[in-house]
Amino acid sequence: MAGYGTTLEAPPRLDPLIRALMLAAQRRARSLGLRMKYRFHPGGDSTEWDLSVDGNGYLIAAWSQQLERDLPLVAEGYVGPGAGRQARNVAVSFVARWIAWCVGDEERTTISASGRDQVRWLWPVMDIPEPPSPLAARLAISDSLVARWIVGDLSEEVAIEELHTSMEGLLRVLLGVGKGPNWPTLLTDAEAAGLLAAADSATLGTFNTLHRNRLKHQALALTDSEREIVAEVMRDVLGIGERLLAKLP
Repeated sequence: MAGYGTTLEAPPRLDPLIRALMLAAQRRARSLGLRMKYRFHPGGDSTEWDLSVDGNGYLIAAWSQQLERDLPLVAEGYVGPGAGRQARNVAVSFVARWIAWCVGDEERTTISASGRDQVRWLWPVMDIPEPPSPLAARLAISDSLVARWIVGDLSEEVAIEELHTSMEGLLRVLLGVGKGPNWPTLLTDAEAAGLLAAADSATLGTFNTLHRNRLKHQALALTDSEREIVAEVMRDVLGIGERLLAKLP
């Protein structure tokens, strides 16, 4: 379990818009089983907005990435004071301040309508490395797609391939090998090197053989009855990925 919170500030004229954004964020949080709360404190020149969320850390990260995608679209449908481009700017700034405070290196808390305040930090589901790691850019792409799967915006079929890409990239870097070894050899070598427990190696082998290969090479899709089973395996693979990421130098 994890918890995050901060207090954001904005001009009072933006109160109706920010309340609409908070409600949209709260609905998305509740649909994921997260507990999000907000309160506002009117003042003279600014309104303070307390925002907190508690729950599974993977879900909070995926939800925060979802807000980056969704809240600007919510703002486009807003018809109150500040509607239009300004509303979208406020939504982007709202998410930028939230993410920068929680996982970035910024302490600014004032929401802006200028359009210059953009989201500059990634809130990853997995603890992916930062540049100049050779894995940084590709794992950021995979992480964003896995996050979309977590919130229900992407099918398992796509997320499976991205999870496999992440695991294979991690194993090749940690073992110091190039393209040569195939997947079974990578698992055997990783287990021998102490990178994977026997149970983890078995999980990754099953994940590849029973799920990823069948979907990729036979152009198949999961049945409804398979999705829950596969989702559980995918969550196990996420956990293995976290343990491998912790071994990066």
